[in-house]
Amino acid sequence: MRRWRPDPVIVLLTLIALILRLWNLPGLGDLEFDEIVSARYAVLSPTVLIAKVAQAPFEHPPLFYLVLGFWQSLFRDLVDVRAAEALTRAFSALVGTLLVPLVATLARSAGGQSVGRYAALLAAFMPLLVFYGREVRMYAPLTTLIALTIWLWWRALEQPSFLRWALFVLVSWLALYTHLLAIAVPLSLAAWLLIARWRAITLPWNTAALSCLLAMLGPLPWAFAAPGVAASLPAASAAHLTWGAVLDAVRESMLALAVGPIAAWPWAIAIAAVWVVLVLLGLRSQPADRPGAVVLLAVGLTLTLLGAGVVLVIDKPFSPRYVLSALPFALLLAARGLVRLHERRGRLGAALGLVPLGVGVVAFGAAYYTGYTRADYSAITAHIAALERDGDVVLLTGPWQAWYYDHYYSGMLFHHVLPTTAPPAVDQEAADTVLADLASSHERLWLALAGLAQSDPERLVERWLLTHAWQGSRQAFDTGELSVFKLHSDKLEAQLRPARFGGALELASGLMEVHEVVSGDVAPFTLRFRALRELDRDYRASLRLVGWDGRRLAKDFDLRTTPLTGQPTSSWVPNGEVEVRQGLWLPVGLAPGTYEVQLVVYDGASLQPLAPPWPGDPNSGAAVVGLLDVTMPLTRRSLEPATSFQPVRATITDEWDHFFLEGARTLTPGPFSPGDELMLELAWRAERAYRNDHFVEWALVDSDGELAGRWERRPLAWAVPTGGWRSADAVVDRHLLRLPAALSPGTYHLRVRLRRDGGGALPAVGTADDWVSVLSLDVLPPHVRLRHWLRDRVAPLRSAIRRWTSWGCAGLREGYLDDGCRARAREPT
Repeated sequence: MRRWRPDPVIVLLTLIALILRLWNLPGLGDLEFDEIVSARYAVLSPTVLIAKVAQAPFEHPPLFYLVLGFWQSLFRDLVDVRAAEALTRAFSALVGTLLVPLVATLARSAGGQSVGRYAALLAAFMPLLVFYGREVRMYAPLTTLIALTIWLWWRALEQPSFLRWALFVLVSWLALYTHLLAIAVPLSLAAWLLIARWRAITLPWNTAALSCLLAMLGPLPWAFAAPGVAASLPAASAAHLTWGAVLDAVRESMLALAVGPIAAWPWAIAIAAVWVVLVLLGLRSQPADRPGAVVLLAVGLTLTLLGAGVVLVIDKPFSPRYVLSALPFALLLAARGLVRLHERRGRLGAALGLVPLGVGVVAFGAAYYTGYTRADYSAITAHIAALERDGDVVLLTGPWQAWYYDHYYSGMLFHHVLPTTAPPAVDQEAADTVLADLASSHERLWLALAGLAQSDPERLVERWLLTHAWQGSRQAFDTGELSVFKLHSDKLEAQLRPARFGGALELASGLMEVHEVVSGDVAPFTLRFRALRELDRDYRASLRLVGWDGRRLAKDFDLRTTPLTGQPTSSWVPNGEVEVRQGLWLPVGLAPGTYEVQLVVYDGASLQPLAPPWPGDPNSGAAVVGLLDVTMPLTRRSLEPATSFQPVRATITDEWDHFFLEGARTLTPGPFSPGDELMLELAWRAERAYRNDHFVEWALVDSDGELAGRWERRPLAWAVPTGGWRSADAVVDRHLLRLPAALSPGTYHLRVRLRRDGGGALPAVGTADDWVSVLSLDVLPPHVRLRHWLRDRVAPLRSAIRRWTSWGCAGLREGYLDDGCRARAREPT
């Protein structure tokens, strides 16, 4: 019997596909919302998971989440969040890579070796498959299961047996319980059976028809038993299926097919056209030894594409991921098209088809692998956690944000969600009630805006806050927007100085905090403007704080009667007052002192300022309207004691300052490899109040004392400089260091010292060079560290297998286990 040998070309393409899908997974950024849903479902117990998924509308069957949960259990004790998320994404990457040899095998059985190689080439490099093969969703595994279903169908038709038909039905059910879009596959096969019978093709009709019927009946128990499926049906309406929506979905899918879903370059339509041409060429080639194969692929492609369009009927936002179920059929047809070009025009013909596709792959890779991040919601939660204070509250727009927030947030604030369910979107009455209640019981509010199309399309929440509170800052992230508002101020008593600007506008009056404002807080201002005449242009204003050293903070804003939607200055009534509330965020590192409050009014089109009568700066058009005192915060987060630190007990002192370093620890588990990031913490004890600010210097030395790396950091990221520490303060100071990429393996020592800002190092008692040794690190080559990591991950899996084996061997008394299990059962335990 001839031994089966793998095609080296297919093996090589499979390895390349695996590399493309695993490359720099930790650098892909945060999990996006759908991935968060997958990860959080997966950690639930199977019974709780199935119950929750069954209740949720528009949710998919639970198989993917169940398998992902088992995968995550292998590294659940991993501390590094980035590594854990990368490994979670690796599951889809590994299963998605299996599509390459599967499509190659299927194409070879239906058209020969050349078709198989071309199909593997297309599957390995297709941007759409690479992109969705690296996310924690079920679409990459679904595509692989659909290809496996088709292959098992062909095998059962060629050599019918009960086992082959049973495997076909089983894999069809697995695909259907991964995603209901897979129902298009048995429907396609049933439709092809009818066509084949009409064309008098010899087939095992009864068995094939029964298998298709059983495959289609697979999802019925879930459809009838899951309340969420019934709750989703009322959303379906033919009114949502408009020509505009269909054309937009087709265009989006074609662009994603050509260059991936991260960019919409217009020229990519030409590459998409090449895909269409190759598929059409594949439809015109019918292998003599596989009658009806092309018809099957055509029917499958058509019905899976129609199935992807179902999302338009239920009014869900369309995504190119929904067409992945059609890609196994499209890949086989495009591969046949390339073979036909090769047969007719030789290598030049194949190149005419491959070169445009290669341009799309290169364009996608250049955009995707050089800085693209999937999401950045952790930056929002990290910003809140770093700057939050007692009395703050967090408000999230849309219930889905709570999943994001809970996944990444490490602070101590409570969060509220408005609306609690969506759709429908929040209404004005509900927004007013909730926001008024929050404003009465909290000092500041952090507002995270995301997914407003369904939760708050009219931005009612933000408009209420802009009208009744003071917005200190607003930052845009890839995933959303973050603003901080001061909700009320009992000390808004200091009068601002009136000022006229160019005879057009007047600051009639204004209020600000009468006493000092601490850094890391919002300075509120209430400004009352008056139009002196009819204005023919729209003006903007800039509110500024200017210190004695020239440091300036500024915030520009539109002048409108009401926030966001109010009338601009060109529509103001002369002599009518308009109140504008604005806050100015004072960074945590802002030096204490007295600052001038300056106001500039300028033309929004030309940026030309209107001259005030007594400018603070003749060139800027700034009018000084008040003075504001800024102080350091008197209180900060209670810092944990240094009981869990490795003791250091070093005294660092000079004639002015006296510090005591109690201990140090690393939050990143070792061993380490060159280029790794280390999260380190130092436990300080302040002996008295200080006047000077200091830097923390780190040094990494090898066993011979040679310097291998050096870093300089500010204590507490300059949130509370050492000049603001008080006597007996316990300060836990966190630093992030990256090991040099060229670091040689070995044992290294981390040393630390303090340096005065603008001066030299502080002496450390008992040291010759002022450096204090705090920690030791073992640095291993990457391949050795990988071996250690694999050993730690495989150990629980081996234990689980042993438990399952011992449980299975209990069946010996029933007499149905094999000799191998009997032998293991005789081994001593």
